[in-house]
Amino acid sequence: MSKKMKMKKIKITLSLVLILGSIGEVLAQKNYFDNQVIEIKGKALFNDAPASSYTVSVYSKGKKIDSVKSRSKRAIYFTLALNSVYSILYQAEGYDDKIIIVDTQIPKGLKYLEDFTHEFEVEMSNNFLSQSTEVEDMPVAILYIDKKEKMLILSEKYHTFIHGNNGYAYAPQGK
Repeated sequence: MSKKMKMKKIKITLSLVLILGSIGEVLAQKNYFDNQVIEIKGKALFNDAPASSYTVSVYSKGKKIDSVKSRSKRAIYFTLALNSVYSILYQAEGYDDKIIIVDTQIPKGLKYLEDFTHEFEVEMSNNFLSQSTEVEDMPVAILYIDKKEKMLILSEKYHTFIHGNNGYAYAPQGK
């Protein structure tokens, strides 16, 4: 076999190794995230104090998939599938509804998550939000998987842009 043929064979072999390696990486990412879920722990507050009477509903693709009525000051837990977008609606009598968008889409190239859980609190009091009626029915926060941080992040930039520097859904201190 000539030297030229050997070099061509080596190039083809290396190309196949690179292609198979890429396919293996995609399959490894898919397998890592198979059967994984996001665990959400949320709590409503009235004037910075834990609330005891509110309802939380979860929607996906415009349909209600779960709803829980809280009668205690404990947090409510939800388990959400990956690669979907959800709306979590907090409702309490005498208060405006609060919506949080949860995007569980796995960013392309992300190989793992540091944590599959997220905890937040939602301030129900109306005096914490902008008085503009243009934004009153907009989400108070967006929760998404951040590729750089490799975890769920509550977007502070979104709320500040829409509602100003007022209270909203936030991660509890020390979390």
